[in-house]
Amino acid sequence: DFGLRRKVLSMTADNASNMDACGDHLARMLKYYYDNTAFCRLRCAAHILNLAVVNGLSMIDASTKKARDFASHIRRSQHCLEELKKIFAMKGQPF
Repeated sequence: DFGLRRKVLSMTADNASNMDACGDHLARMLKYYYDNTAFCRLRCAAHILNLAVVNGLSMIDASTKKARDFASHIRRSQHCLEELKKIFAMKGQPF
């Protein structure tokens, strides 16, 4: 025995529900068998950040696809390209 029962302070894991259950079970065990009430479960900051970035990118994905599709359409259509050049000329902008 290395005295670990009083040294286990926390568990870091992803946000999966099975890890919630595991953390709850471990906390109950440590409290019941070793009277360790200092245990807590921490959520992995890197995992939370990754989830936020993926969610944010998915929100702009539809907009960037529309912009790409529009640019491709303009490049492929001579008529649209000429009309766009006229608009730029009317605004005094280089094309």
